[in-house]
Amino acid sequence: MWFIDKIKGVFETRSKPVDQPQTNTLPIVMGKSADTSRTNSSIIFGALNLISNAVARAPIRHLIGYEKIENDDLSFLLNVRPNDYITAMRFWQKIVYDLIWHGNGYAYIIRDRFGQAIAFKELNKEQVQVKQASGLYFYYVTFTENQFDNKPTMLVESKDILHFRGQKRNDFFGVGAYDTLISTIMQNDENKQTYMDLSKKAAKIAGTMEFPAQMNVELIKKHMQLISEVLSQGDNALLPLQPGMKFNETKPSTANLLVFDLFKMTLQEIATALNVPPHMLGDVSGSADVEQLYLEFISMTLAPIATEIQQELSFKLLWKEGFIRKESLEFDLDELIVIEFFKKAQAHDILIRNSIFTVNESRKEFKNKPVKGGNVPFITKNYAGLTEMSNPKGGEQKNGKGNPDIGGTGSGDPDSRRE
Repeated sequence: MWFIDKIKGVFETRSKPVDQPQTNTLPIVMGKSADTSRTNSSIIFGALNLISNAVARAPIRHLIGYEKIENDDLSFLLNVRPNDYITAMRFWQKIVYDLIWHGNGYAYIIRDRFGQAIAFKELNKEQVQVKQASGLYFYYVTFTENQFDNKPTMLVESKDILHFRGQKRNDFFGVGAYDTLISTIMQNDENKQTYMDLSKKAAKIAGTMEFPAQMNVELIKKHMQLISEVLSQGDNALLPLQPGMKFNETKPSTANLLVFDLFKMTLQEIATALNVPPHMLGDVSGSADVEQLYLEFISMTLAPIATEIQQELSFKLLWKEGFIRKESLEFDLDELIVIEFFKKAQAHDILIRNSIFTVNESRKEFKNKPVKGGNVPFITKNYAGLTEMSNPKGGEQKNGKGNPDIGGTGSGDPDSRRE
């Protein structure tokens, strides 16, 4: 199953031995070192990528009642090309990533003169400001990622902004996993003070220290303590480096990643912040029922995200007339479930026999061409036509003969009832 293989590649078992490097490398922010045996950042952002990729793979169906609308313009925008510069896969990856991590994901709806959506433009959170006045919310959008651009910010009506929210902070904004994780860290007074110090200076000094391989743990700890004391004296303090030591500065944007590695957070705390089943952050290779774990991930993690997105899409893109005729936009999460061919064939056999699928609908799932007469629903074990039976309760046989009590003719030939 592609999904399980993906998990094994992202979240390796923590107890596996690793090759020792020639140098001891420790991430530091303001002199604090992280335990490299446990990198919280890799777990967090690995999970974010896993979730966003999974949701982005699920197709969005445009429905009227239970009937799918084929090859319409809206489905093309949502599933193929939302605009001229990005694919639908990348578009939804970014939306879901922002929704989970920042709590709010934004996209601008470009409409024609008739009000129909013709494109969607993804927006960074820095491009959107929301202001409240007289009980109403107004979106101010800057359509450039360059903060030094003098292009004015434009007021956009709420009907033209797709605003996807994560876990609710209030009726309008969502709260992301970042805020939740920081709140978890700051529940401890010592961590709170440390994080506040880091938040003030992390952007100025952030990086990794490399120590000679011959230095033991005690010497490294003593030197890290010395670095911490020197840095605490002022922003312009020099790093005390000895021969063989090296400091590699990282970009300010990565400072918040290093912050998470400084603190001991349990997998349960990370799983809670990301709304992910805890077992998804560990080794699942020994699980007795891997498929059940996958289904749990879909129902607990992916389904709430998909519901939030599809409700916002339906609210902003479908007219009142669409709601009257039961028009809707829905993610098809079933497409993410990869089932063994034989098991899938058995399931379809039951679905056809109970008139849930017609033969052609089943053939379509297997990417086969329709056949003549394949649109007739069946409800019997021997596939007698539902409209061709005197009693559509079934066509089971007793002792090799038809059962007249449930619609049979008394003949063992299942086709005799069609005459």
